[in-house]
Amino acid sequence: MVKQNAVIQSSSEQIPLRTWIGVLASMLGAFMAVLDIQITNASLQQIQASLGATLEEGSWISTAYLVAEIVVIPLTGWLSRVFSLKRYLLVNTVLFIFFSVCCA
Repeated sequence: MVKQNAVIQSSSEQIPLRTWIGVLASMLGAFMAVLDIQITNASLQQIQASLGATLEEGSWISTAYLVAEIVVIPLTGWLSRVFSLKRYLLVNTVLFIFFSVCCA
C-alpha cells in the first residue's frame, strides 16, 4: 500500500519548466545532428563536382564528418565539466554560426 501511494505522489508532481527547456534543447540538437548528416549525404555529388573530386575522394567527406561527430559527442560531457556547461554551449553556438556563415 505504501509503495502505491509513493508512486502516485511522485507522478502527480509537476515537472519544472527548466527541465522541459532542457529536453526540447536536446531534441533540437539531436534533430540538427541528423539533419546535418542528411544534408551532407544528399549534397555529396555537388560537393564532389565543385571540388573536382572522384567518387572515392568524395566519400571521405561524409566519412570525415561522421568521424568528427563520433569523436566530439563523447568529449562533450568532459568538456562541459572542464569549461562549464554554459561556456561550452555558448562557444559551440558561436562557432556553429561562424562556420555556417563561412560555408555560405
